[in-house]
Amino acid sequence: MRLVLWSNHDDLLTLGFPIMFVIYIRPYMGLSKPLDVFLLQNGFSCTCADTTLFLYMHDSCIIYLLIYVDDYILKGNQESVITSFISRLHNEFNSFLEIEVAYTNDDIFLSQSKYVHDIRDHANILDTKPIRAPLAHHESFTMPRVPFKDPTLYRSLLRALQYLTITRSTFHIQFLEAPTVSHFQGVKRILRYVKGVLSFGLHFTKPNTSSIIGYLDVD
Repeated sequence: MRLVLWSNHDDLLTLGFPIMFVIYIRPYMGLSKPLDVFLLQNGFSCTCADTTLFLYMHDSCIIYLLIYVDDYILKGNQESVITSFISRLHNEFNSFLEIEVAYTNDDIFLSQSKYVHDIRDHANILDTKPIRAPLAHHESFTMPRVPFKDPTLYRSLLRALQYLTITRSTFHIQFLEAPTVSHFQGVKRILRYVKGVLSFGLHFTKPNTSSIIGYLDVD
């Protein structure tokens, strides 16, 4: 990604920015305040060039923060200030995806066991036993049922499971509107299932022959 900066001050465009972080967020826990409010309270200002580009300037420190969907690109010239800001961001939003990466000489393995633990903690089912299947036989979610009393919790758990599809692409999300007690029981069953398969993930092996694979996303 190329980041083009516009400014009325020529000296800003000549500064070097050797420090860059890419932050991935998980917005399922319910944000205590909007992100732009948090940034303004922490000394950032929105630029005129783009409403997703924020600027922090204090003494000799300059930091740029670019928001793209659920990714943040953070770049600046003082690592200590950036590290402190990331810590405040983490405390405020609890917003980092834990994708664990295990390397060997021949393969890479991606898993989200810590992320699963966080979701289960949010659902208050850490002590439940694992089960062997995510869906009970002959289960139907389309019949009229008792409405679930906390639809906000239900939807937040579904959004959390959506991010779990990074390493478990077999999960699919349905029934966001008007959740019932049976819908919530189905979500808890899925969370009990993933507890029993924490060792599952994505396994990438080195091919025997060399090849080039191209992938294009957006622009």
